[in-house]
Amino acid sequence: MAAASCWRTPTPTAMCSSSESAGRTRGTKPLAAMNAYLDELDALATPNPAPQVPIRRILAAYGPKMLELARDRSAGAHTYKVNVAHTRHARETLGPNAFLGVEHAVLFESNPAQPVPLTYFRRSEELMDPIIG
Repeated sequence: MAAASCWRTPTPTAMCSSSESAGRTRGTKPLAAMNAYLDELDALATPNPAPQVPIRRILAAYGPKMLELARDRSAGAHTYKVNVAHTRHARETLGPNAFLGVEHAVLFESNPAQPVPLTYFRRSEELMDPIIG
């Protein structure tokens, strides 16, 4: 199977991601791997009946080419830890009707000296995590 992973969410949506941990072999370009994986998904035959509501495919997409692929071959994109400028670019690329799931980190703190150390500590933990970092 091509290199990517997908999983169902509680809504009729499938989340897909292409990464080395999902089985991508060295030297494989992520965009080519995702395209091949989507081709494979589209060609799969199943003995199961078609769902009453079509399953929407959402791609994890950050860069401009993967966002374009998400626009062309799925119902939208999911981004993680991006800034507002990236979200604006993603929306422009995907168009007004595509799904765009975004995580923007927000820290509520009344002490202006406190956010930097808390934010730094949290990010340091994530960098040590082999899945996130």
